[in-house]
Amino acid sequence: MGVSGTSIFANDIACDVRGDYRELIEDGVDDAEATRKIIAKYQKWFDDPESGTAALVGFAVTQSKIGRLDPSIRDRAIALIDRGGDLDVWARDSPKDLGKRKNALEKARAQLTDLSPPASGLSLHAESFAIWWLAMCSLSIFPVALCWSASYTFSPAAATVNCLSSKNWSSTAQCCPPPKSSSKYRL
Repeated sequence: MGVSGTSIFANDIACDVRGDYRELIEDGVDDAEATRKIIAKYQKWFDDPESGTAALVGFAVTQSKIGRLDPSIRDRAIALIDRGGDLDVWARDSPKDLGKRKNALEKARAQLTDLSPPASGLSLHAESFAIWWLAMCSLSIFPVALCWSASYTFSPAAATVNCLSSKNWSSTAQCCPPPKSSSKYRL
């Protein structure tokens, strides 16, 4: 485990928990299942007296930031902060940074007690999107027209609807060539 500063995510375990949870959500795993998987994978870290604060509070803050804060995770993290979290470890190992760590925990507590934003969808994981895109192009059943312009943001769903509802398959840029009899794919 590495610690590079006093913030919650200056801890490698907290970053790992955050990354794994976000990846599960990006891959379409529902909130309850993603939470269960993270708890199962990181339980020993959540229970660890030295890294448990960063791991559990980091998990709660991550859920809060994307509007998916599980009440039981929130309550466990707040209770841990209220008991002093890992301040005794900081007092022992880095007394000059104790005040900064205490401020980081107070900030996290405030975030966890404020109203969470509404649940937000995370962007499609880049690797998942690339695999999906290649599969659709290789099957030649999903010709999608792309407009590469600074004023447009690519949305697979929007591109699909635009392409499939158009009267012809021509466009300024295409990922996949149209299938031989493209008329059967039109809406």
